[in-house]
Amino acid sequence: MLKFYHITFKNSVKQVKQQLSVLNAYNEQQKLAVTTLINLQLAGFSEKDINELIGLVTAWNKSGIGVPGFSQGNGRSSMNGFKLDDKLIGIGH
Repeated sequence: MLKFYHITFKNSVKQVKQQLSVLNAYNEQQKLAVTTLINLQLAGFSEKDINELIGLVTAWNKSGIGVPGFSQGNGRSSMNGFKLDDKLIGIGH
């Protein structure tokens, strides 16, 4: 009977370790997201700009950006009128 409890305990420990690993990975993603938001704010983006950027990236993902022949139009009139391209060009240069 003691062997049964030992196996059950080991399985429980293994399951908790797996759950902790998933939580750690999620936590790392959250830290990266916060760092990205801070960097965008330090680069001069307002909360409105960041929300617009999220919408732009979401639209790009849905439209298949990166596939041959896709053109975004420099953000002036395409992608629902987003105009962040001009700001993005200056980042990192």
